[in-house]
Amino acid sequence: ETLSNQSEPFNESLRLKTSVRNLVAFSVKDDALWSFTSYRLANEGSLAHSQLHAINRAKGNYVSEVHLSHSFEIMGCILELSGRADGIWRLNDKVIIHEIKTSATPLSEIHENFSEAHWAQGKCYAYLLSVTEDISEVTVRLTYYDREKNEEKSFDKTFKRDRLQRFIKTLIHPYIAWVRSQEKWKATRNISIENIIFPYPSYRKGQKLLAYNTYKCIEDGKRLFVQAPTGIGKTMGVLYPSIKALGEGKVDRLFYATAKTTTRGIAETAYNILAEQGLRLKVLTLTAKEKICLNDEKNCTPDKCPFILGYMSRSRKIVKDLLKKHDFFPREVITQAGLRHGICPFELSLDLALSCDLIICDYNYIFDPRVYLRRFFEQKERENYHIMIDEAHNLFDRARGMYSAELNVRLLLDISKEIKKDLPVINKALIKLRKELSVLEKQAGELVSEAGGVKYNTGHNAPESLKAPLGEFITAAESWVSGERDEEPYTDKLVNLFFDILHFKNILEIYSANYRTLITGKKTGFSLKLVCLDPGSMLDRRMSAAK
Repeated sequence: ETLSNQSEPFNESLRLKTSVRNLVAFSVKDDALWSFTSYRLANEGSLAHSQLHAINRAKGNYVSEVHLSHSFEIMGCILELSGRADGIWRLNDKVIIHEIKTSATPLSEIHENFSEAHWAQGKCYAYLLSVTEDISEVTVRLTYYDREKNEEKSFDKTFKRDRLQRFIKTLIHPYIAWVRSQEKWKATRNISIENIIFPYPSYRKGQKLLAYNTYKCIEDGKRLFVQAPTGIGKTMGVLYPSIKALGEGKVDRLFYATAKTTTRGIAETAYNILAEQGLRLKVLTLTAKEKICLNDEKNCTPDKCPFILGYMSRSRKIVKDLLKKHDFFPREVITQAGLRHGICPFELSLDLALSCDLIICDYNYIFDPRVYLRRFFEQKERENYHIMIDEAHNLFDRARGMYSAELNVRLLLDISKEIKKDLPVINKALIKLRKELSVLEKQAGELVSEAGGVKYNTGHNAPESLKAPLGEFITAAESWVSGERDEEPYTDKLVNLFFDILHFKNILEIYSANYRTLITGKKTGFSLKLVCLDPGSMLDRRMSAAK
């Protein structure tokens, strides 16, 4: 099989488009990444890249953020592969592709072959550069950067173009095989969708109008708001035309978001009624991690959870086998598969989701900034998603909670007492944070308003002075959270606090006129909350990432 440049268009070929990042994520199952995950804000990684870019540009012969793209004919397909290389050095004797990774792991623990996936990204960019500029040999420089200490560690490897070509084929072949299996599945699915009819002898009053408007909404790329009485059959009235639109290629994937477990069951029942007619649809019900976890200890690191150990290298075959055997993946099927194969059922459900046509889930997995499905909504490429929001009147208050955040002095004090001996660096950062909250309490003065017996003050300004101590705590605690650690009485509390503080800092970054700062209590009872009054713009952003 050859990998050739695409110059002449072939209409009969399957045309594909993907990014280097997504190709590597699919084809390179790297268990080292479990221990590498960084919890810092995404923009901190961008800042680290910017710092290194500026330093290298100042030295000369360096260009940052270089877009690379090329189309290839392979396995009877035309694949357009693209991405943005962190940087390129063009020296007299060689060309170097720069791949930068912000590290949460101490640099002393990182060796040349620490991560296969990190090298794979660099090699993909090197190959794209070699074929677009006809370069016979490219060096990849992989740089790990510790922004806190302003230290970096780099490794260089030089590759001939033919070696890079052989490597990239090892990534492309499983990806295209998966895409072809998806196309084959879609053909089967679409025939079944074409053959199903509305499952009842007649529409209920208002139900046909609902189905028509749902279909037109998808066709026209609009948003539909429905207010209808109980008993009209809203679930089937929305799901049936949505599935029909899926079969006609008007959307690529369906999401059915609910506020309650009971309404998820109603959506499952509607699917099962259509399946009795012969509908073939891959359907996944996503269950919260804490509800589906099989481990006695809720710690998602390989050294503490046997269901995560080796997950990346074992999961693909398991996912493939499950897709052959089942169309419907409710909680029971996922849990049984996890137990049978000894792997994490939550991660398994996330991987299965990539091959599913309908995903039934809680609002959180679409809208909550802490747990939303990044693989679908963060790096949107060419898919169009259709989101159905059941009981949407509940979403406003739920979203206000998702985009609000709170700091409580009593909680900080209690945890500080427990960790001061074992974790003095983290405790020092907590003390700094408490001191800044004390300053804000004094600035707020007397609490002059009252509601429900609780005195409070509100303000329009973001507590900007908290950003520095919040960042210091996150930096101090991150390696402890992501690394190996002994189980202590305070472990769960400190992990939860870490994520609460990370969330608070994230919300502080997006504080706007739609927010108020709410202050309650005094001294050890002092609490500061960033209250989201109107989450509309955040909800709009997520909806805009869909259809």
